[in-house]
Amino acid sequence: MSIPRRGNWSGVRGVNSFKRLLGVELFAGAGGMSLGAKWANIDVKVAVEIKPSACLTFARNHPKTRLFAQDIRSVTEIDLPKRNVPLVVFGGPPCQGFATSNQRTRSRTNPTNWLFLEFLRVVDLLGPEWVVFENVAGIVHTERGYFVRHLERHLKSRGYPLSRNKDREFDVKFNGGHLERCCVRVPH
Repeated sequence: MSIPRRGNWSGVRGVNSFKRLLGVELFAGAGGMSLGAKWANIDVKVAVEIKPSACLTFARNHPKTRLFAQDIRSVTEIDLPKRNVPLVVFGGPPCQGFATSNQRTRSRTNPTNWLFLEFLRVVDLLGPEWVVFENVAGIVHTERGYFVRHLERHLKSRGYPLSRNKDREFDVKFNGGHLERCCVRVPH
């Protein structure tokens, strides 16, 4: 299945059964994923980003989104409006420590490599129906796959069934129903 063009999700089974999804973006950067989410009819209510310059760009591009301009480790509560639609938590924790070009700090000793645990903590805090985690292919191989195995075990234990094929292809099942299987190949 190819990735749908902007706003055209008619070929993805189950997506059209929702009028609109609610979104929270973590490690938001300038808001590229929020822009894509908006095109996919996701109402991004909250974003978290630490870098001041990225926060300025995000705020300008997404003025209706509440931005936590702070370290994700200090975010202990996220207030969302009463949910009558599914929630998706999405984001891409820092990838530099997993990049194959980084042979110096591509290991468990790099503190930024552990920020994916903060992503999982927020998933546990909010209990979304959908989770989208983005990172470079190197996360699959760093420390012989330790990080990606930890991520997969955690998500599966919370009811997010997924399976990994090759380096960049995931089969995802929606936790709670409608989208039974969606295979997406992601170039990076």
